[in-house]
Formats: sequence, C-alpha cells, structure tokens
Amino acid sequence: MNANQSGAAPLICLPPGGGGTYSYYPLAGQLSDSRPVYGLVNKAYVVPGWFDTSWQEMVAYYVEQIRTTQPQGPYNLLGWSMGGALAIEVAHVLEREGDTVSFLGLVDTQLPASLAMEWVEEAPEVTTQKQGENYYRSLIKSLQAFVPGLQEASIVGLIDTARHSVASEGEVIDWVVDEVAQQAGMNADNLRSIFQDIAVQDEIETGYKLLEANAQLSQAFTLKKLNVQADCWWAGQSRAPGQIAKAETVLLEQCSVNGLRSSTTVDQRHDNVVLAEAFLQGLAERLA
Repeated sequence: MNANQSGAAPLICLPPGGGGTYSYYPLAGQLSDSRPVYGLVNKAYVVPGWFDTSWQEMVAYYVEQIRTTQPQGPYNLLGWSMGGALAIEVAHVLEREGDTVSFLGLVDTQLPASLAMEWVEEAPEVTTQKQGENYYRSLIKSLQAFVPGLQEASIVGLIDTARHSVASEGEVIDWVVDEVAQQAGMNADNLRSIFQDIAVQDEIETGYKLLEANAQLSQAFTLKKLNVQADCWWAGQSRAPGQIAKAETVLLEQCSVNGLRSSTTVDQRHDNVVLAEAFLQGLAERLA
C-alpha cells in the first residue's frame, strides 16, 4: 500500500466488515519512510461471488495470505473495527504455531457480541434511493482519506451543487473531484484515479453485501489469550468513557493478558478514527 522497499518488517492490516482496505491508505502514507504496509482484502474481492461460510474459514484465509506475504515472523498486525477482531484471531493462530507477533494494533476494535459492546461498523454519510448512490458514499470516504482536513459537509455540499447543474453521475463525480483538487492544490487526475480504484469495489456493492454477512459470521468471534501486548486506540466521540474502561478491562483479562502496551482515546467518531492525525502519529511512534 506504499512504496517502501526497506527490509523492515511490514505492517499487515486486516479489513473491517466491508472487506476492503482503502481506509488504511493514509496510514500507509504515514509509514512510507519506515516500513511497507500491506492490506488484506476479503476473498470476495479476489473470487467474484465468494462469501465465507464461517468465521473460522475467514480467519484461516487471512492467515494463509499472511504466510504467503511474510513466511516467518515477527509479525506486525493491525485492524480497525471488525479488522481488530480478525487481528486478534490471526495473532492467536500465529502464536499458537510458534511465531512471534511483535505488534498488535487494535483501532476501535470490535469485541465479542456476548459482551454487548458491539462497535458501529460505519455510519452512512449520504442517504438516498438512487441506484448509483454507492458511488457518492465511496467518493466521500475516499476524498476524506486522501485530502487532509476535508470535511464531510463540504463534500456533500459540492455533490448537491453538481447534481443541480450536470446530468450524469459520472459528471457529478468529475466536477466534485476537480473542485476538491483545486481547493487542495492537488492533481485532479491523480485524485480521480485513486477514487476510481476504490469505486471499482463499490460498483459491484461487494463491500455493502459483506457488511451484513460478516456481521453475522463475527458473532462467533471470541477473545483469545495472547503473548503480545496490544496497542489500542478508541474513538472518543463514539464511546462513553465507562465503555472504554470496560473494554480495556476485558482485553486485559481475556486477551492482552501481559498488559496493554498503550491505550489511547482519540477525539473522533468510529468512522474517522483510522484517518485521524492523532492516531496516525501515535502509530508511527509505536512502530518507530
């Protein structure tokens, strides 16, 4: 996900419920000078029509992909939302098989359903009945990921303006990308190509179908006792202080039993915490 070709151990990112990894691009950029970053996508993005039949099957697939990418440890793992649950499961398998997990980053991680503390996977930014609206949702998320400080409300306003002046969905997207690029001093073609790469996934609605299916499969997730000490980040705007404290206690008792290496509350919502500068800087410091 970045151009780093150093010999440093890569950071391997497990996907949230939608199965894609575009949310990790800012993170990859933050670490571009220090280590490679790899994002694992759900098998449905590789095998059209694929849906996992069990949580264990999904975990086994990611372990296989990690072994292919990096045959031996030590491993650096990270996951946001449901990706945190997957990172815990993968870390457990790797440690059980004799490998070392040197870093486990849990970003506003999902916890087992039995704890009645399920995190919100994603809040829709634009609600509409138009068939093509998934593109607009993807446009908002991708522009926020690649244009620092760009507010959701600004993008929604541009979309509304464009929809009153141009006819097709493609023209709306082109106009919005041009406007954002001009305001941010960026190359519009580069920004458009990034969005188009992301939109290919959303075009077939794979991510949105996976959200519901994977939410059901993740009911089988249970915490596992690990040797690695987890580094945690929590979305302060989406979590009550008492809820975060409870989550920390549960992780200490049932998962990161050797202690949490760190636990940080970031003043962001769940959807945006993985893009937050405080998280990105903190992650770089943890991996330095």
